Amino acid sequence: MNADPKGQTAEFIILGSGGSTGVPAIGNIWGKCDPNNPKNLRSRTSALIKYNDMNFIIDTGPDFKHQANAHNLTNINGVIYTHDHGDHTNGIDELRVYKNRQGHNIPVYGTDETLGSIESRHGHMFESRSEFYSKVVDKNILTAKDMKQKFEIASGLYITPFEMQHGHIMSTGYRIGDLAYCVDMSYIPDESIEALKGIKTLILDSAGYQFPESRQHANLEYIKELQDRIQPEQTVLTVLSVIMDYEDVKAHAPQGAIPAYDGFKTIITL
Repeated sequence: MNADPKGQTAEFIILGSGGSTGVPAIGNIWGKCDPNNPKNLRSRTSALIKYNDMNFIIDTGPDFKHQANAHNLTNINGVIYTHDHGDHTNGIDELRVYKNRQGHNIPVYGTDETLGSIESRHGHMFESRSEFYSKVVDKNILTAKDMKQKFEIASGLYITPFEMQHGHIMSTGYRIGDLAYCVDMSYIPDESIEALKGIKTLILDSAGYQFPESRQHANLEYIKELQDRIQPEQTVLTVLSVIMDYEDVKAHAPQGAIPAYDGFKTIITL
């Protein structure tokens, strides 16, 4: 592994800041969100790391085609998966366009459980079915030994995976330089929190914001606890549901926290 880069940066963009239904939900349901505020128009959760001329995606949800076109993503160098739920994975078929355009398979990263589950539902992406339908992605499995260990996904770009609890399953969070991306999750184990010390930007699942009893997503009290323990300079709340109006969340968010929106950008120091 090469020595850590000095003074390099990457751009981090939240492609989708919505929960599993997006906003509005199907049926044009806006819930408590003001439809006149464009920051309430939310696609399903996804993110982009722009590094030099390379693009790395975190999760390919059902809205991935729209997100890719909105940001003019003409190339993709890899996809990193947090977990196997459909609102984070069901856009994987769109990677075929990139494979055909770029002339090679797209590397995908995730735990064996995550990638195995995605493959069980999208097997045609992982193996060739005919001369017309060749495999599209190459698996890169993150094992238990890889958790909390940096790996180099591109020259000078290091990513650290760590385990999180998401209801009855484990999801994977990722640290990239001085930023940590934590979706979907209800709890981050102590050993994972140790891997986040020193970050400046903490992007957190907050779909359980108003639900203290939530077992799938972080609620307000746990968000505050994580802020106190990790001490980021900025906390960005994402996975925002139809009952989470942008201005209302902004007004009631803990000190140092702001709501995300589709297209939110920040710079990562690597």
